[in-house]
Amino acid sequence: MNEYSAKNSLLPVTTVSLGSNGFHLISAVQEGNSLKTTVHLHENVQVESCLDENLMISPVGRDRILGALGRFANHLQGNPSAIVGAIATGSFRRAIIESAFFARLNEPVAIAPTIALGFP
Repeated sequence: MNEYSAKNSLLPVTTVSLGSNGFHLISAVQEGNSLKTTVHLHENVQVESCLDENLMISPVGRDRILGALGRFANHLQGNPSAIVGAIATGSFRRAIIESAFFARLNEPVAIAPTIALGFP
């Protein structure tokens, strides 16, 4: 067992994907040499529609994004898990995200997302 799995073998491993169309929270547990998905939550956020003409996330979009992450956080409160990552893709690459809002993305799920590199 590696250092991570030895310390957390009883906890599910959870990751969060902040995609252009929807957000996903996926938890899995180790079963032998593989992972078994135990939870898959989906929030239809439509980040692209949250962008204004200057590629800033609108106030309504901010509320939609933070609301979805808050619902993920509510699930995690009753279901202990080791969060190992969060990744933001697609529209987040195009968006101009103010540093104060980016910091707020970290609050609900207690992990700062990485903006994935790629093509717009």
